[in-house]
Parts: sequence; structure tokens; C-alpha cells
Amino acid sequence: MIAEDLSDDWYEDNTGNKNRGGQRRYSDKAILMCLQIRYLFGLKLRQSQGFINWIFMLSGSRLTCPDYTTLSKRGKRLNLEFLLDRSKCFIVWAISDNSNI
Repeated sequence: MIAEDLSDDWYEDNTGNKNRGGQRRYSDKAILMCLQIRYLFGLKLRQSQGFINWIFMLSGSRLTCPDYTTLSKRGKRLNLEFLLDRSKCFIVWAISDNSNI
């Protein structure tokens, strides 16, 4: 089961923003969540993209994971140093239950 409020801020709201160039499709929250899952499981960017899309598919969610190039480029702009420092890391618990109850 995926948190119901995850889809609220997953995609970027570009309705009033008409800058030149490509518009952001995913929010910083989406990028951060994907990179946290990557570091949690020790995955490469392409592996994390496939893993997250698989989780969304299993849950029946219509969300999609950002592609690996987006994760790489946008991840460089975010403050991700707390993910590498285990003493300052905020632990997010992920629980999986496959009993279908």
C-alpha cells in the first residue's frame, strides 16, 4: 500500500510557470523520495527507477518514477548530504506485507 497523500505532491504544478526550456514534471519531493529508496537499498539509478515503477504497478498507482537522468541531474541540485551521513540520517521505515489481508 502506498500512502494516499504521496500523489498530492508527486508531480510539479506548472500551470502558472511558463519559463523557457523544459518544464519540471516531478517535484523535489518525488526526486528526494526516489533517491532515498536508492540509498536505502543500494541500487543504481536505473535499478531504482525500475524498482519504484514496479512498486507503483503492484499497488495499482498511476504514478511513475522519474527517469534515471532526471534523478541524476535534479539530485545534484538537492541537499542530499544527510543521506550519506548515517549519524544525521532520518530513518524512514518501509514495511512490506504480502499476505493480502
